[in-house]
Amino acid sequence: MIKQIIKEFQERHNKEFDISAYLSDYEQGIKVQELAENFGVNYNALRYLNYNLGLKYKDRIECVRKVRKDLANENGKDYDLVHAVESDLENVSDKNRKLMKALTNSRDENNALRAMMRKEDRGSTLEERILEVFEEQILNKTFSVNKVKYKKKDNIPEYGLACIFSDIHIGDLVKSDVVPNNNYNFKIAEERLDYFVQKIITNDTQSKKLVVYNLADNLKGIIHNGVVMCIIKAVEIFHKIYTKLASHYEEVIVYHSGDNHSRLTEKPNSHNKWKDFNYLLFAMNEMLLKQSKITNVKKVFTKTGYNFNSINGHNIISFHSDTLRNYKVHSESSRSKLQDISKQIFNKDYHSAINGHKHTFEVSANSYGGMNIQNPTPVGNTEYGIANGFSSISSAQVLFFVNESGKIEQINPIYLGHIGT
Repeated sequence: MIKQIIKEFQERHNKEFDISAYLSDYEQGIKVQELAENFGVNYNALRYLNYNLGLKYKDRIECVRKVRKDLANENGKDYDLVHAVESDLENVSDKNRKLMKALTNSRDENNALRAMMRKEDRGSTLEERILEVFEEQILNKTFSVNKVKYKKKDNIPEYGLACIFSDIHIGDLVKSDVVPNNNYNFKIAEERLDYFVQKIITNDTQSKKLVVYNLADNLKGIIHNGVVMCIIKAVEIFHKIYTKLASHYEEVIVYHSGDNHSRLTEKPNSHNKWKDFNYLLFAMNEMLLKQSKITNVKKVFTKTGYNFNSINGHNIISFHSDTLRNYKVHSESSRSKLQDISKQIFNKDYHSAINGHKHTFEVSANSYGGMNIQNPTPVGNTEYGIANGFSSISSAQVLFFVNESGKIEQINPIYLGHIGT
């Protein structure tokens, strides 16, 4: 019967069809579509042949052995089981040799790639080359900045006022016909941040110097697609922010943290995780400020994801909080773990902690003599947030004041949701 099936197939489709070669290739796991091309026969006809011969791909070794045995019996020959097992063993050994060769090639290619990456790390990186081109472009440009000369204020402390920028997500697009009572785009982002800056400048309690915490997620980033236009617009927006603040304060000290939206890849290497799109934004802003001859904005960038500073003796640790995944401002264990991190990195205890990332405003007193403050987002509700359970988010950013005794006496969320809706 097997011989008859094969004979009919050869007569109809290909007289030179070699059943032995076909069974060998099929047994090795070559797909039927590829076999049809290799043997010059119709794909559906070959499938029908397999059906008639009882060949099932998932049990192909046993099926091929049965076909060979039946074919040998029809030809009046004894099926040599030992020979068949030896043949199977040879096939397995051949596959193992091919696998080892492939693994060796993969290992060599991986080692070569790692060597190239180490060389790239030692040499100029992509970010540095981008910054070089950016610097060349701005050096030939003159910026006209409407400066308001800083007026020296009497009877106010040197330090005290601080503000937090985070989770601005420049590039996000929110429309009220999809997300009720909220809109967000480049223009609205700029307007909301400008309103926040105005509230900082006109706050009742003031100091000669302003401390700014930029807790990042300034960009929409690769995890939600879109980078280039976001960076260009973010550079423009923050240049306006720092220019305006610089004109009202004797000095503006900006502490930058890392984030998750600015990463260059989905899973960045830990040793250079800090060198991301946020770093590009930071460096480009520095170049623009220098070219604009604004010299009283001092920036502090961290490679660890954490910053530490003191305002009137009050120690503050700031971070985005994606570095401490399960961090909660009201959790004593979270605050304790953060204290351990503070001691390990800075060899100092913190009094207050500031974080972003979670998009909601929260504040909780701690046992260290300060507060744990979570900064919200100026974006507000988004389609992504509603779909993933992050609903009822108020658009806001936070300013606070540390008095001369080293105590926080004001924490003020500035709500921004009325702008652009």
